[in-house]
Amino acid sequence: MILTTTSTIEGYVIECYRGLVSGVAAADLDSWSIREGRADALEDMCKQAKAEGANAVIGIHTAVSAFDGGEASRGGSIVYVSGTAVRIERLKGGEGEHTHRKP
Repeated sequence: MILTTTSTIEGYVIECYRGLVSGVAAADLDSWSIREGRADALEDMCKQAKAEGANAVIGIHTAVSAFDGGEASRGGSIVYVSGTAVRIERLKGGEGEHTHRKP
């Protein structure tokens, strides 16, 4: 599974779009936990993309929201990732361009 924040992948053509996919995870407020939370959210998103028949996710965005746990706890964060699931194919002949195939 190829993951990217861009809307294209150099050397590949987008065969078809499979739809919006997302993942979410809870984490503590320290940076290591947020990284782990992002990895968990990305894994969740990849499972969704594979279920839709995709082999890549483009245009990935990440959002982190902190919340206060009040007196009961020290709080935490929610990590949310989303992107567009696509089916891609490597361009023949090693062309370096990226393109979208016309329907």
